[in-house]
Amino acid sequence: MFALHKNDFDVILERFPSISISIGKIMSQRLRETLAKASHLPNVNKLETGQQGPRGSLKDVPLVDLIRFCEANSLTGTVKLDKNGEQGQLEFKAGQLQKVSLGNLTEDQALDTMISWTDGNFEIELKPIKLDGLVEDKTETKEQLKIRHILILSNSLVVQKIIERALNGLGYKVFKARNISDGLDLMEKEDIHLIISDIKLPDGEASVLIEQIRKQNENPIIFLGEPNIKEEVLTPIKKSSGVKITNSHEVSEIVQLIEHFNQNG
Repeated sequence: MFALHKNDFDVILERFPSISISIGKIMSQRLRETLAKASHLPNVNKLETGQQGPRGSLKDVPLVDLIRFCEANSLTGTVKLDKNGEQGQLEFKAGQLQKVSLGNLTEDQALDTMISWTDGNFEIELKPIKLDGLVEDKTETKEQLKIRHILILSNSLVVQKIIERALNGLGYKVFKARNISDGLDLMEKEDIHLIISDIKLPDGEASVLIEQIRKQNENPIIFLGEPNIKEEVLTPIKKSSGVKITNSHEVSEIVQLIEHFNQNG
């Protein structure tokens, strides 16, 4: 197998931009295949995506596949169904089905009825992720921060594209930067709620990024784990609050960590 360092690969992309079109098609197809395999959705490419979340037709994606999709991606939110004006919904928390409702039917009756639907529309309404404990409660009703805007810090264009497409499909707005300096500039201009970053960036490592971000805010940070990282690099990450490290670059693991911050702040 031929191995190419990601930094060298990015240089090739910059010098020969025409190949990015073919690469983009390949990565897009691989991402669809990965999502389909992980969530057992044969028609995952028929999911329409938007700011609020995935939507589509039950003809293309049956309810049983929607349930698997929510479970596989550890989603928190509501699946809303509509068939000729008859409306039902399924509520999920961290990928676990919590409640089913359809008119006056019991939960079992409602689920059996909606699973039998072969026509109608669905919409997955993602529940905003809350950063409990990171903002002082200065009013009687605590304002809930919504994680909708995520910053990806990576020197690899490929890593940026893969994560961006997956998060966009889940309804998040994604911003991208290739180094700490540009990322901090973006955070001053945009309302960023969470950061996903390489451990090593061109202008500094994780400890530098954490220090600079904490001068501005307490937003959660997810670092993309890499093999053979020295312990002296990992130590400041592990000691920092509001910071997690992935074991891989798998999108499902990143989504689970986002949900972790939803549940635990």
